[in-house]
Amino acid sequence: VAELRALAHLALTRVFALERAAIAAAVALSKREAVCLAWVAHGKSDWEIGQILEISPKTVNFHVANAKRRLGVPSRTQAVLLAALSGGIALTP
Repeated sequence: VAELRALAHLALTRVFALERAAIAAAVALSKREAVCLAWVAHGKSDWEIGQILEISPKTVNFHVANAKRRLGVPSRTQAVLLAALSGGIALTP
C-alpha cells in the first residue's frame, strides 16, 4: 500500500508539472506584465506599482489588462493565480 501511495504521489506530481509547463508555454507574459502581476499579488494598487516602476497607473493597468487577456481570465486575482501556478511570475519581485 505504501508503495502504491508513493507511486500515485509521483504520478500526480508529474502531471501537475506537465500542466504548469503547458500553461507556461501557451501563455508567455512580457517582462513588464509579469512584474506588474507580481506586485498585484503583493496587494499593491496601480498607483503604488506605478511609483515603484516609475510608470503611470494607466500604464500599469494596461499591462495587467494585457496579462489578463493573454491568460484568458476576467479578474486580476485569477491572472495572478494562473501566472503563479504556471511559473510565469515570481511572487518575490
